[in-house]
Amino acid sequence: MISKPEVPAELRPTFERLLKRLPPEMRGDAYMQSTLLLYLKLGGETLARHTIELAQIKFRDRFFKKRIRDAAAIDAEDGEKEEEIQEESEDDVEDDNPEESETEDLS
Repeated sequence: MISKPEVPAELRPTFERLLKRLPPEMRGDAYMQSTLLLYLKLGGETLARHTIELAQIKFRDRFFKKRIRDAAAIDAEDGEKEEEIQEESEDDVEDDNPEESETEDLS
């Protein structure tokens, strides 16, 4: 497990400002903070901002893919329920015609 990085005093204001650009769900992630600090030390604020942009894109993609999967699962469940309702209504229609069942029994 990665611990939260120690940010040097000269980089702290920039680091805090960059953290605010991350999605709220990613701000507490120690790995993301370490990565952000590393890029901030190596390439400056420009490279760190680029890293944040990529993280935002990946986060949005994962978020929307999850929503699409959830919606598809709900649609599948609804489809199964509709099939069950149709089968039940077909069974009810067969039970409503007693004349047909009597003629079948006599044969």
